[in-house]
Amino acid sequence: MRELYVITTGYTGESYERCYVWADNEESARKLFDEQFGVGGKGLGSMAARRVAAVERLFSMDDSEFITKLSDSGFDR
Repeated sequence: MRELYVITTGYTGESYERCYVWADNEESARKLFDEQFGVGGKGLGSMAARRVAAVERLFSMDDSEFITKLSDSGFDR
């Protein structure tokens, strides 16, 4: 069953650097992150490769309905 994870890198800009990953488990989420943003990854252009600082499961398909607080940063896709 897939779950939504947020992965943070420890870097900050306007806010802390993060991405959201829809994956089967934490291991898969980390692998997808490394493929996209790690050494040799294609998602950073000329920026240095990133390492995972933290992985947090946000929710899965079995979780109850919910609503988030209002935010001006939102989920970026």
